[in-house]
Amino acid sequence: MNEIPRATPSASAAEPRFADHYRDHGDGTVTDIRTNLQWLRFSLGQSWEHDACVGRAQTYTWQQALEAAAALNAQGGYAGCQDWRVPAKEELQTLVYCSNGDPRPWNPDRRCQGCFQRPTIYLPAFPNTQADWYWTASTYSANHHSAWNVDFFYGGVSAYSKVLEGCVRLVRGGW
Repeated sequence: MNEIPRATPSASAAEPRFADHYRDHGDGTVTDIRTNLQWLRFSLGQSWEHDACVGRAQTYTWQQALEAAAALNAQGGYAGCQDWRVPAKEELQTLVYCSNGDPRPWNPDRRCQGCFQRPTIYLPAFPNTQADWYWTASTYSANHHSAWNVDFFYGGVSAYSKVLEGCVRLVRGGW
């Protein structure tokens, strides 16, 4: 028996959607439809050229990550916006995608389990993402010398010393 394909909600040609989860603005940014957060599709150190993420993500200490976001805004920002920032722990965790659906595909409460693609992020929306950990702006309350990060190798969250170097993806907006 042949299955009839279901119609999907249409998006304008200028703003296609990825998995009915992200709206592509065609400028190297996407908006998460659930959270209304706008994300850079590339990590700091990379660039968006001809609809592709180019280069390798640069690594930063926690303080350098915050300063890099401020510097980007001071130099004119990106995509016409000058309010880019390092995301909070809960915000960055929403980007975790477990390709096998375990524990659940989007925003797992624990790291991905079983066989899954690495990095643990939705690659059509965030191509060329490093399977590495990314800083959040959230300080670890038990030790102010540490901050939270999201590991896109396993999809987990942990706290590391702020003097270690990790990747950075910027966000704007808020819930």
